Amino acid sequence: MAQAPLDSKRQKKSLCICKLTGIKSLPGSNQRFQEDLIAQLRTRREFLKISQVELGEKVGVTESLLAKWETGHRRPSGFLLWCWAESLNVKLVLEVTNG
Repeated sequence: MAQAPLDSKRQKKSLCICKLTGIKSLPGSNQRFQEDLIAQLRTRREFLKISQVELGEKVGVTESLLAKWETGHRRPSGFLLWCWAESLNVKLVLEVTNG
């Protein structure tokens, strides 16, 4: 059964970290993503005393793109998020919540 194309307003609203899973955007999900996961990755980079240039080279992206990730102006794809974590010697772990 083919789905009707989304109108432009709905498309813009669906651009979030939940898009690939088919889950509707949760209130505050982008903000939580920025505040929690991205902050932890930035803190880890700073703890290891790795520059954005060095980390970008390890991940395979430019320093500019990495800076945009860290400031929340862009979001990495799932694969690049995994590469980012691996480059900092950490794992991304899914944890069941009570929600």
